[in-house]
Amino acid sequence: MVERSSSATRSVNKCRGKSVKNPNRCGKISGCMVAKGKKRTFCRKTRTQTRKRKHKRVRSGVTKKQKQKQKQKQKQKQKQKREIKKMIRAMQIDLSLTPSS
Repeated sequence: MVERSSSATRSVNKCRGKSVKNPNRCGKISGCMVAKGKKRTFCRKTRTQTRKRKHKRVRSGVTKKQKQKQKQKQKQKQKQKREIKKMIRAMQIDLSLTPSS
């Protein structure tokens, strides 16, 4: 049987296994923080984000859904402007056709 080393299955994490009690090694490492759970306290990375949250945001900080809503609003405004212009033109034509007394 071939034994696998633990480093082959796990990624390297500088915070893993660091002491949280005296002496607190976790607090001294930049990028690590003490996480407090119900059962125990442990050392973890400070800036951990879920993949879903990372990729949801766009550079401008606006989500895809928000961009879609903005585009829809712009289209509606443009449509309203076109309709208003048509109405104004129709009114001008009607005024020019009516005989003035």
